[in-house]
Amino acid sequence: MEESFHNTHIPEEKTEKLRGDFLESIFSHVAESTQHLDHQINIVIGISVAAFILSESAFEKEHGSISLFITMIFAGASAVFGLLAVHPPKFMRKRGQPESLLYRKKIESFNSPKEYEIALTETMKNSKNTREQYAIEIYNLCKYYYSPKRQLFHISRKFLISGITLSLLTFIYHFLTGTSGAL
Repeated sequence: MEESFHNTHIPEEKTEKLRGDFLESIFSHVAESTQHLDHQINIVIGISVAAFILSESAFEKEHGSISLFITMIFAGASAVFGLLAVHPPKFMRKRGQPESLLYRKKIESFNSPKEYEIALTETMKNSKNTREQYAIEIYNLCKYYYSPKRQLFHISRKFLISGITLSLLTFIYHFLTGTSGAL
């Protein structure tokens, strides 16, 4: 089998640098995606809490409007799931997966900075070990951190959208039929 042009014409140290840059770009992409998701979660939480507070206070004044009651219940549920998405429950995050040397709790498990330095130095002696540590960390971030956050965000957003839609339809129905819409 013929070797590719890149394998025969790129010095080994540049190839290793490219591999490292590639891993770092994946790691950065996961971090940026998670940060973007956190921004979306915060927006949904803000809207949900505002809708909950406004509908709850108006519900008391309106003496039981069903539209406000629906908004209040769904916005409250949306806020709760949004808050869970900020930091997903442990049963969604922790499954006994191997931890990389980049993981905070793994770092804390070393007795001293020197011990951690020795472990890092040993890992970085060859590129296979380094790639393995990156792969573990990237996989764990995606599977056990980003994915649960995203699931809870989607639930939160669906509650908010469903509540607003149902409340709007209920309001329109009562408006068109001329009924009061009270509980």
